[in-house]
Parts: sequence; structure tokens; C-alpha cells
Amino acid sequence: MKSTLKDLEERLERWIEGSIIRLFGHQIPASSLASQLTEAMKNGLRSSEHGTIHAPENYRVALNPETIHQLEISTPELASQLSSGLADVARNEGILFVRPPQIMIYPEDSVAQWDIKVTAWYSTGPLEDTHEMDLSPSSGDPLYPPDAFLIIDGDQHFLLDRPIINIGRREDNQLVLNSPLVSRSHAQIRARHGRFMLFDLGSKSGTFVHGIPIKQHILRPGDVITIADTQLVYGEETISTADETIGFTPIPPPMDPS
Repeated sequence: MKSTLKDLEERLERWIEGSIIRLFGHQIPASSLASQLTEAMKNGLRSSEHGTIHAPENYRVALNPETIHQLEISTPELASQLSSGLADVARNEGILFVRPPQIMIYPEDSVAQWDIKVTAWYSTGPLEDTHEMDLSPSSGDPLYPPDAFLIIDGDQHFLLDRPIINIGRREDNQLVLNSPLVSRSHAQIRARHGRFMLFDLGSKSGTFVHGIPIKQHILRPGDVITIADTQLVYGEETISTADETIGFTPIPPPMDPS
């Protein structure tokens, strides 16, 4: 595995030097970008029972806003080019993706000019139909935290008092966000294993937790959710004692979450 990753990093560095650096110069060292992409991939590698190696397909490359501004002028297709290159290089090393890899470039003020910070994670599978969900508590545990809530834009309190809360612009959602940037059916909060889970419903603008785009995320008190131009903070009056090992972090969740 170590030799495979070393080969991957070297191949990726050569590809970046040949295909990317020539477009915007050497402000971002190829070795730095290659090593960070490889490290993010390494942290999320999964081996199947048949020995197949899978890598996370989502990569968030955080850059200084001024860096992004300069890159948008010189290399507007940088993200798609990096995505294609990563797919080709990984395939040559026998590393597979469940879906084509996607590299997303985001501004982050805390990143110095021309520095890079990479985070990787897996997408989840297709969202199950609500009526197929097993919402029954096990071993007498509560169905969901009884005192959970959302603080909307710092002043509105929304109690999470049911096992399914749909969020979106459409009027039949339990939580209606009246913004043209919010999809009609944008996100959903569901009870599972005594916790609340947040799902993105294929929205156009995405659902974010602490600035990281998510497909699914187990909510914990203090989580800051961003949906378009609305900020939601998740809280619980009584901290849940549910098993923390099922939690999601920006580093990849399990390949096939149940």
C-alpha cells in the first residue's frame, strides 16, 4: 500500500507539473498539491473483502480568496482538470472511486496566499424512501433527542420535535426557508439510532456543516449548518448519550452507511 501511494503521489505530481503548472506558473508547488491530495486520499482508503481499494470521491481544496481570484483569471477550469487528472492517476495505480472524483475549490481566509488545505470524504448512497426507514427505537432508547432544536440566523428557535423534518423553500416543508437560493426540497433531518441526522436532498447550492459540504452528517450540539444564505445552529438541552462511533466527520464516513 505504501509503495502504491508513493507511486500515486509521484505520478500526480508529474501530472500537475505537466498539465496544471504550465497554466498558472509555479505559485502553488506541484509537490505540495500532490502530497496533500494523496494524504487526503490515503486517510480515506477502504479495502473491500475482495481486495479492491476504494478512495473518497470528494475533495475540498481550500485556498486563500486572493489565490482563487488569480486562478479564476488564468485557469477557470482548474477544478475539473484536477478532478480528471486525479481519476486517471488513481486508476493507473489500481485505486477505484464509487463515483467520478470531484475536486471543489473553496475560499478560506485562514489559508495563506498560495498555501493549500485539502479535505476528502465519501458521498453517501441514494437517499432511502422515507417510508422504508426503520424509525423504531432499539433497546428502549429514545427515538431522537427530546430537547433538540435549531437556532435560525441567530434569533429564531425551531424545535425538532418529530422524527422527520423536511427543509426547503416549498411551503409543505416543516421548516420553510424563504430564499430563492434554497431548493424547494433542500435538506432533511431524520431520527436514527437515537440521534438526528442531516441529509442533503440533491440541492443545487448544497448543504454545509462548519463550511464543509455534506451528503449526510450526524448532528452534534454546536454544529453550524449553512443552507444557501441561512445559518442554522444545532443544539440539545440534554446531550445525547448515543454511541459516538457512528458519527460522521469531514474525513470519509463508511462506504455503505446503514
